[in-house]
Amino acid sequence: MVKRLVVFVFVCVAAPLYADNKVERYALIAVGCADTNARLHPNLDPIDRNASFIQVARVYAALRKCGFSDKNIRILYDTGRVQPDWSERQNHTELTRIKRYHFTGKYSNAATPENIAALMDEFKKQVDENDIFVFYLMTHGHPSGTVMLGGRRKWTSAQIQRTLSGLKTRHAIFCFETCFSGAILQRTDFPNAVCVAAAPHNSPGWVDKKFANCVNFILAKANPKNDKNKDGLVSVSEAMDVVRKKAADYEPKWRHYLRTKYKFPKHSPVPRSAVERTSLKG
Repeated sequence: MVKRLVVFVFVCVAAPLYADNKVERYALIAVGCADTNARLHPNLDPIDRNASFIQVARVYAALRKCGFSDKNIRILYDTGRVQPDWSERQNHTELTRIKRYHFTGKYSNAATPENIAALMDEFKKQVDENDIFVFYLMTHGHPSGTVMLGGRRKWTSAQIQRTLSGLKTRHAIFCFETCFSGAILQRTDFPNAVCVAAAPHNSPGWVDKKFANCVNFILAKANPKNDKNKDGLVSVSEAMDVVRKKAADYEPKWRHYLRTKYKFPKHSPVPRSAVERTSLKG
């Protein structure tokens, strides 16, 4: 699935994911399109089938292991009227739990500018300065710093700035898993957050069932084994070491598959020529 590339990080705080039990943890996870939904698009290449929500399931599992409670997590998908393909067998345990706790009608699952803003307003009231907050967005992006949300709605960097600003916490992580997501970082300023862009401002990128740069960053931050200097915190640089290694290891396998087997989706907004110039390592 054409969406993303290499991770660039803008760091202002050393935000942990695992922390003291007295600290509350909150997360907003949004998928702005259903382009890899195998129920809607049955002819996708095998590595694209349900790739977006498989990666969401990986993020969700990592957050749960770090003590994030379902009552403090919100998960959004396209317009909210379309549901993920729950028949997917990969990460099925996590998908089943997500369906059970987050697609029940208790809150709107619409990944639209208005719904994200409304949920963020709620979080701004709940989250205090010592709490942990994670925002993760996966969708299509544009060099202008604009991304696509549910119903193919546009969400500009100016809107992103307004919507995500105002959290009291000093421990926030904002992840933009989109093409050209470096352009968002160029146009926004979040002084109390670690901001992660999965692609440079001038390049497309890649996500499939096995690979997603921002997901790999979250998983690396969430794993205490990556605390190499034993200071009790997986730093951004320690997490980035893991991300770079995963990209380097996966690149030759992905490149070979792209050349020999990959079936390009007809509905992709990124031309094949751009994908073929993409490097997972940047």
